[in-house]
Amino acid sequence: MSAPRRLARDFLQHSVEFRDAAARLHDRKPFLFHPTFYCVLHSIELALKAHPAYAGFGLSELRSKTLGHDLDALLQAASREGTLDKSALDAFDRKTIAWGGKDYSKNASNTPS
Repeated sequence: MSAPRRLARDFLQHSVEFRDAAARLHDRKPFLFHPTFYCVLHSIELALKAHPAYAGFGLSELRSKTLGHDLDALLQAASREGTLDKSALDAFDRKTIAWGGKDYSKNASNTPS
């Protein structure tokens, strides 16, 4: 398996782990809104990073200030690479990710990647 495909697979696997963590938090501790929301948004970040990673972006580029935790920038990068078109995301999903990621990207950039 090529390095870009391996990196993309790793991002997707970690994305699923955060998605599952969010589901467990919601089921067991539904009052923990912020941690659940963070897990969901981090899952989305990792899933979005899988697209440019598959296209050959390296870790340093994916962790850069340009992309980093910026869900809108990651969404745009994934769209430019063309792999996002094969996903089930529709226009509403894309707007929601871009909108919901604004606060997340500000808060996540204050924590280590």
